[in-house]
Amino acid sequence: MPSFQLLLLMRGILGIGCGLITPMAQNLISSHFDGETKLKMTSYSASASYLMGILASVVVSRLAGVQWRLAFLIYLMALAVLLLNAIYLPTDIPAGDSEKTPAARRYGRNIPAYFTILAMCGINGAFYTFSASISLFMRQEQIGDDTTSGIVVSAFMICGFVVGLLVPAIRRCLKKQTMALGALMMGSGYWLLSAADSLPLLILAASLVGGSYSILYSGIFTSIRAQSRGPEETTTLVTMTTAGMFLGQAVSQYILRGVEWLLGYGGYRFRFTFLSMILFVCAAGCIFYSRRGEKRYAADQ
Repeated sequence: MPSFQLLLLMRGILGIGCGLITPMAQNLISSHFDGETKLKMTSYSASASYLMGILASVVVSRLAGVQWRLAFLIYLMALAVLLLNAIYLPTDIPAGDSEKTPAARRYGRNIPAYFTILAMCGINGAFYTFSASISLFMRQEQIGDDTTSGIVVSAFMICGFVVGLLVPAIRRCLKKQTMALGALMMGSGYWLLSAADSLPLLILAASLVGGSYSILYSGIFTSIRAQSRGPEETTTLVTMTTAGMFLGQAVSQYILRGVEWLLGYGGYRFRFTFLSMILFVCAAGCIFYSRRGEKRYAADQ
C-alpha cells in the first residue's frame, strides 16, 4: 500500500472478512455437531484462535525483522484455510433437497438471548483492554522492555490455549458455575494488573485473563445456542453474538475513557481496578443466578 489511507481501507476489508468467518465457524459447529461434541468443538475453537495467535506472533516477528510490510504476509494462511474448506467442508443442504426445506419460522423477541449478546459485548470489551494496554502499561510503569512484553503476551496466549482444551472437563466438574469461574479469573487477573510492579505478577495476571476468556467465550456461545428456539434462530443469534463481540472490542477504550471522565480518575491502574470490580460483581451474579436455577429445579421436582 502506497499510503496510510489505503492501508486503513485494506484493514477494513480484512475486518469484514473476520466478521464473516467467525459466525460461520460457530454456525458450522451448530449444524454438524451435537451434545458433548458440540460443547467440545466450541471450546476447541477458542483454543485454535490462541494457537494461531502464538504461531503468528513467531512468524510475524521474523518477517517484521526483515521489513515491516512483510508482516502482512501472515494472512496468506487464509489460502490454506480456503483449500481445506474446498476439500473437506460438507454441504449443509444436499442437492435436490432444498425445495423440501421448511420455511423459516417466525419468533417473538428472545429477551434472554439479548442479555447474552450484551454479555459477549462486555466480556470482549474487558478482554480487549488487556491486548490494547499491556505494552503501554509496562512501558509507563518501567517494568521490563519490549522482550519482556512479548513474554507476558505469550503467557496470555499459551494459557488461553491450554484452558480452552480443558474447558469440557471444567464444565463437567463445575456445571453451571463455570461462567462464574471465568468471570472470577478475569477479575482476579485485572486486580493483579492494577497492583503489579514486577514481571512475575504480570505473567500471572496475563495467564488468568487469557485462560478466563476461553471459558467465557465457549460458555456464551453454548448459552446462546441453548436459548435459541430453532435452527433458523440459532444462525441469527450466533451472528448477533459475533457482532456483539466485535462491538465490545471497538468501543471498550471509549467507554473506559468515559468512566474516567465521569469519576475524575485516570490511568491504566484505575482501568484495571474498575474492570476487576465489574467482573467480580458479574461472578457473584453468575453464582446467584445458577443457585436460583438449582432451587427452582429442586422445587419443581
